[in-house]
Amino acid sequence: MTRIIRNRTEKETLIIKQDFSTLVKILNNLSINFFIDNGLLLGIYRDGDLIKWDWDIEFSLYDHDLTNNFEKLIEELKKNGFKIHKIEKKDIKLDIYKGLPYEIFSFSFKGWKHVKNKRSFKRKTFSIPEKYFLTKEKVNYLGFELICPGPIEEYLTFIYGDWRTPKRLGNMDEYLSKNYYKKPSYFITFLKKILYRIKTIIGSHKDI
Repeated sequence: MTRIIRNRTEKETLIIKQDFSTLVKILNNLSINFFIDNGLLLGIYRDGDLIKWDWDIEFSLYDHDLTNNFEKLIEELKKNGFKIHKIEKKDIKLDIYKGLPYEIFSFSFKGWKHVKNKRSFKRKTFSIPEKYFLTKEKVNYLGFELICPGPIEEYLTFIYGDWRTPKRLGNMDEYLSKNYYKKPSYFITFLKKILYRIKTIIGSHKDI
């Protein structure tokens, strides 16, 4: 699905911040450990606020923290009016939205697996040296003290390269470093699309 890359309006930004605050409160009330990274951390650290054209906010968790709390987190999200877009238990990810349509803005919870023998944290085609997730720092945003990877500038350089220069781009391979994100081959991407289509067809027949 193509995400809409444009500056969010003041009204949209207010809705995003309200939904974000609700999610932080939910996670804290459930005593679920999490940390912020990627675009949200970049915006807070570089600009002091959300990146105006960003289309999502991701919460990172250790895989066991997300897996062990999947059901109660989903239950609490639904109680607070959030809608589930996609649940990926195998890849340990949950995509949701609330105040704005998914195509405009969404939130994600993603689980990272600690690969100790390689001293890294991994998920799908993303890989991060363990030192960044084990060295934690804090940033303040919307009245919350939020945990994030550290050292912050070194981490952002690993993820984005030149993170100080704003990049209004929609493809991950254009703004993420190759050390962090290894773009899957065309064949693998094509095969996944076929498998997803097959599952969708099988699922639709089950409902008949």
